[in-house]
Amino acid sequence: MPTFAEVFPSNDPVARFVVAMSIARNDIRHALKQAGAANDLDSPDFTYWIRVASGHFFEAEGALREWRKVDEVRRFIEKLPSDGKDALGKVCSAVQKMGPGALEHVRERTFHYPSPVSRYRLDEELAEALRALSDEEVGLVEADGFVRWCFADDVALVLAYDKHDPARLREQSEIARDGAVGFVNFAQGAMEAYFGAHGLPALFD
Repeated sequence: MPTFAEVFPSNDPVARFVVAMSIARNDIRHALKQAGAANDLDSPDFTYWIRVASGHFFEAEGALREWRKVDEVRRFIEKLPSDGKDALGKVCSAVQKMGPGALEHVRERTFHYPSPVSRYRLDEELAEALRALSDEEVGLVEADGFVRWCFADDVALVLAYDKHDPARLREQSEIARDGAVGFVNFAQGAMEAYFGAHGLPALFD
């Protein structure tokens, strides 16, 4: 196997870009895989993995946006095959469809828990979420050897996606999922192009 120095020289911005996208790709892909498995099993942790994937996607898209300002990276992306560019288009489209600040909102509400003192006013949002769910049943279910408090998942989903109309929860989560899938495919295409340009063997699954 080649060394890091041979494959990803630290002074090459394109190499650093590809590695950064690869880190994000691994995290997003894992979360999406877990979400898919949970969905197939009708498991209550489906919404958790969707929130995690959306949070990683927000961070990944932000990093990608900054990398695209680097001349060498921009030229590299311009030379990607059409499928890589199409995947990039899906990333950008998802962000636009979600609306300004929506993905950031999901990320903050996924990785910050409500408390009385928070710069995100999460305690007030928690009260609003509880009011929105006031007529819903409080659910519990045994899963993976323990009782999952589904009511907490319901509240977490409302907190994460209440940047827009709560009636659009599923639509918003599907848009974020599609964007995350697009990012995984974009990162895959970038890696393949990078390896191909350097005459390196493919290391893909």
